[in-house]
Amino acid sequence: MVRNWCLNVLTIFAVLMAVSVLPAQEKDEAQKKEKPAAESNEKDAKSEEKEDKTEEKKKDEKKELKLSGVFVSEDVTEIILRPEAWSSLKVKEAAAHGTKVGPEDVILQLETEDIDRKIEDLRRSQYAAGLSLKLAQEEMEFAEKTFPMDRKIAERTLEHAKEDLEYYLTVTLPNSKESAERSLQNTKYRLEYTQEELDQLQKMYKEDDITEETEEIILLRAKRDVEEMKQFVERAEERTKRTLNVDIPRQKVQTEENTEKTILQAEKDLVSQEINLRRKQHDLDQQQIAFDRTQEQLEELVKDRNLLTVTAPIGGLVYYGQATRGKWSQVATLDKALRPGGSVNPNQVIMSIVNPGPMSLLVDVPEDKLKDLSVGQEGHVVPKAFPDLKIPAKVESISLVPISPGTFDGQVKLMFDQRPERLVPGMAAEFVIELKDKE
Repeated sequence: MVRNWCLNVLTIFAVLMAVSVLPAQEKDEAQKKEKPAAESNEKDAKSEEKEDKTEEKKKDEKKELKLSGVFVSEDVTEIILRPEAWSSLKVKEAAAHGTKVGPEDVILQLETEDIDRKIEDLRRSQYAAGLSLKLAQEEMEFAEKTFPMDRKIAERTLEHAKEDLEYYLTVTLPNSKESAERSLQNTKYRLEYTQEELDQLQKMYKEDDITEETEEIILLRAKRDVEEMKQFVERAEERTKRTLNVDIPRQKVQTEENTEKTILQAEKDLVSQEINLRRKQHDLDQQQIAFDRTQEQLEELVKDRNLLTVTAPIGGLVYYGQATRGKWSQVATLDKALRPGGSVNPNQVIMSIVNPGPMSLLVDVPEDKLKDLSVGQEGHVVPKAFPDLKIPAKVESISLVPISPGTFDGQVKLMFDQRPERLVPGMAAEFVIELKDKE
């Protein structure tokens, strides 16, 4: 009986357990069926939320236009060396890139030893050239004063030569012939006189019967005089003949030739005197030109010497090279050139003194963004180095033509009362504009 009671209790317990387990299983199965549906709904919700965020992000992106740019100074003075005569620009000392300088501070010192030596040599040479030029000027002044006198002398010499030749031909030559003939004739006359004296003596003494010894002596002397006179006549005839046939013709030819030579020399002097005067003037002009050129070179060198100590024309920051749309691309190259012992080239921008106070932003404007941009449009500038800083700004200008394929140039004016201390030209930034939806 007790056994039957125990079996009944077990049966009832089993039934109760079965009843309690069945709903739990059904519940588990129901939960299993509901779980994928919930997960699916959750995924769908997340997907919808993501799509909403994407759409909102897209909407936000459409509302903003961001343009990359570079800060530029509106007050930049470029340092360019333009020497006129000196080409050796060796660096002795230079201010470093980024140095803060004041007006008249020395920013570049070039070597001066060679140019100082050249200037000193030129000054000494120019002093000697000046003395030579002064002497040449004095000689030229003397030549100009004596030229009329020398010309008159040459003209007078020419005139006298012609007169002398005419006088010789008309007077001297006939007189020479007549003189020679007269001299011969006089000699013959003396012979006749001597012969006549002898004849008279002989006639006189012949009448005497006796010839005294003294008379014989007188007659002998008279005979000898006659003989001697005959010899004189013979020599006179020979001499006269030579004079008339040789000496006088030769003298005539020589006189004519000398006169002609004198005339030619006088005529030459007249021409050469003028040529010499012109040549002296030309030489003086050349000497003056050489002196002036050397003086000009000296003055240019002195000016160039003053260029070798470069001071800052304004206060600001030293930047190496020249900015191209706000970018300083020559810094590395010029940093080597501006070291002691390096060399820089003339007529190129070596440095720029930048006043960092008045600045603007140069931005690159893509061609497809031109429709969204206009002059006067306002926005803000966010420096790349200071992303939390927002500087009010507005579009000041847009280039009419592209600066490169697909890109235009934009100028953005910064509107701040005082520039942030660490914000300097050359730093990057973004210009952000909120765009209005177009319905």
